[in-house]
Amino acid sequence: MNIFVQKFASVVKGVLTGFDRIVFKGSILPLMHDKGVTSFCRGRSILNKDYKSWMLEQTKMLVDDAAQYAEENGAGRITPIASSHTRKEELARQRQEEARSRAHRKPHCSSWRHPPAPVPPRCRDQTI
Repeated sequence: MNIFVQKFASVVKGVLTGFDRIVFKGSILPLMHDKGVTSFCRGRSILNKDYKSWMLEQTKMLVDDAAQYAEENGAGRITPIASSHTRKEELARQRQEEARSRAHRKPHCSSWRHPPAPVPPRCRDQTI
């Protein structure tokens, strides 16, 4: 995160840190107009017909890198939130409860069980 902030220090107005999410807000002004997008694509040799597949590939790389970073740094899986109407705080609490529940479960291991008591010899041949 510090590398990101240092790289974009001229446009970063502040930094919030937390353990459960990262939110990017804002716009890249040159890409807000058709001439800016055209210039951006020309500079990268992206043809109009290839733009959609190029953008989807960039998006996938970004999402995959973020997921890998989260996993490697103990944050677990990233949950995409499809709707702005989803209550994010409730979702975060639910995930915390699930994590606590998993942490408190004891693993099932057959070696922890006691073997059945041996049957006394005189009872083996009798039917009850």
